[in-house]
Amino acid sequence: MEVRYIDPSVDALAFAVNHGGNGIHCEPYEYFLIAVRRTRPPEIINVSKEVIGPGDRDGCMSIRRVGDGIEFKKPARPWADGRLYKWTPTGGLVDVAISPWMPQPGTTLKGLPLNAYPTNKLDNEQFYNALRAATNTGNVAFGEAAEAFSWSWSDPFEADGFVAMNSCPFPGRGDRCFGKFKPHAVYDRVTDKLYFAFPPRDITPGCLSDLPEETQRAVKYVPPRQRWPEGAFLALEESFCRTL
Repeated sequence: MEVRYIDPSVDALAFAVNHGGNGIHCEPYEYFLIAVRRTRPPEIINVSKEVIGPGDRDGCMSIRRVGDGIEFKKPARPWADGRLYKWTPTGGLVDVAISPWMPQPGTTLKGLPLNAYPTNKLDNEQFYNALRAATNTGNVAFGEAAEAFSWSWSDPFEADGFVAMNSCPFPGRGDRCFGKFKPHAVYDRVTDKLYFAFPPRDITPGCLSDLPEETQRAVKYVPPRQRWPEGAFLALEESFCRTL
């Protein structure tokens, strides 16, 4: 994408460059602004490094021209506030606004058909609030859990009214998931409750029953395992087996 701004004093161009990667997320992209003036050397800004920061795989930005300059907008994520930056010929690049993440108000999981569960589960207010409460109870980093749940190759599946949902910290090619932390969620249609399981890091993908006993004991359940309906736990076990 590119946006051009011209006035009597400057000719400026903002654009994005894909320097490699499959583009599932926005980490291959860098954003630049170059402003040329007759009276001084060119102004060259690597907006990615100043705004996004290194290693931010969700550094998707939009660029648009406004009346007196160019705006760069980084959208809010459930684990990170959005930002709005503005460049003007006289002021340079400045941070002008912060936008916190908000799920869609009033959205719930109740009554949704299986294929209607959002890929980004954090848009759903009920799921978002439940995950916040569960990570607080389980002493788990909310940002890390939210980022993992923002995507999954595996569609939700249902067994006896229990809907199991996987996570995928870093999607890769061929329906593969990378990353060390892969939480799971189970929704009970009858009671309208959500159950979360936060496994330890670096576990080998596979069925829960196949994991070493020490690893099985290390899984954090919210609510505690003894309060899970048996159907919810069976759905969770199937969810582990489907983890890629």
